[in-house]
Amino acid sequence: MVSVQIERPKNKYEIPTLYCYDKHRKNRVSMTVENLFLLLNNALGKLSQQSHTLNSEINNLLDQAINQLIVVGNNVTEEKLELLTKRVSLNNAKNRLLNFIKQIKHFSNMNEVEEFKRLVRVVEMVDRQTYNIRLALVEDNSLDFCLLNSKITLKVGAKNRDVSFFIYL
Repeated sequence: MVSVQIERPKNKYEIPTLYCYDKHRKNRVSMTVENLFLLLNNALGKLSQQSHTLNSEINNLLDQAINQLIVVGNNVTEEKLELLTKRVSLNNAKNRLLNFIKQIKHFSNMNEVEEFKRLVRVVEMVDRQTYNIRLALVEDNSLDFCLLNSKITLKVGAKNRDVSFFIYL
């Protein structure tokens, strides 16, 4: 569960902060919105540097996933609706692929949540120093393929920490 709160340390100033708790409301992990934007800008910037290979790589992944669903769909009589839904989702992703790659290729630093929503579907906090970034090309997790992993140094509290991130389709 993720919630957004405003921290007021000693009632001096406000820090917009994202919090993530486990299901028992323990093990709080926090990240400032500024650090989240730094992380996303860095991740999407590195992905844009690889944009020349992304189109063929993602297109091959989509084709393989669609073909696999066709084979599975021919052999299974139950769960056909779920398989068809995934297939439609993958076909929609394939139709949007060129425009999506174009947006990645021409990426420049963003500072608004709505701008990030065009490219990023969700950011998952694995722990305090590991984040999974899922791109908005596919509407679900039917393609769980890691496109890029890297590290960035962010100021967390009074210390600089290396934060790892993984970008998934």
